[in-house]
Amino acid sequence: MCVEGIISRCFLLVTAEGKYVSSPGVYLTVTYVLLEMNPMSVSEREMAKLTCTANCRLGDNTAFIWYKNRQAIPNSHNYSNSLHLCQVSSEDAGSYCCAVEGHENLHSPEVTLTVRYKPKNISVSVSPSGEIVEGSSVILTCHSDANPPKYTWYKRNINTSKESGQIYRIINIRSEDSGEYYCEAQNEMGAKNSTVRLIIESGFLWFRKRAPKSTDTRDTAEDGQGDSSHLGGEVKEGFLRLETI
Repeated sequence: MCVEGIISRCFLLVTAEGKYVSSPGVYLTVTYVLLEMNPMSVSEREMAKLTCTANCRLGDNTAFIWYKNRQAIPNSHNYSNSLHLCQVSSEDAGSYCCAVEGHENLHSPEVTLTVRYKPKNISVSVSPSGEIVEGSSVILTCHSDANPPKYTWYKRNINTSKESGQIYRIINIRSEDSGEYYCEAQNEMGAKNSTVRLIIESGFLWFRKRAPKSTDTRDTAEDGQGDSSHLGGEVKEGFLRLETI
């Protein structure tokens, strides 16, 4: 906080023999520290610049302290009023503010940095995980770390998508619902999918999950190896009991 000046602006009006008497007062002009961020939304591997400013003159040897999510950023204490975030990643997203050394309790208002990044850590879960009565519902849920996320469900050998959204419900499950289902998480940065195979055949219901595959709009190499597993269970009198094998 800076005090720009002190000016007499307070007047007391007194009537005494038709004359006005004034009394001096004090008027304070206060300037706050501000944080500017350019841009406020970036994609991974791009750069963001933070600038700490004040509306009054600061000394040449003024030091600045930078904060992320209300915690001081390590090794960010310097005499420059700018902080450059190079090659940003998803971990850089958060709320930032700055302060002048010696006045840490008077930090700037927070500014939020949004980072867009391609899908990663994608997986599919199946619910319920216990007994399933034939004719009931099975819920497939797609999980991923992405910003922003968009989900689409497909069934292998069917040209059109089954459904959009994080959750896909199979109502009144029957043997003809057997097949390979996969969800794709995508955004402008890239796409990645995870597959679950649902088979109801010869008295058995089992699932197999395949390693997720990715498509990056900048790097088309496949990355990430998913865990492979399968579930199985014998069908008895219309009951499907799922057990981990």
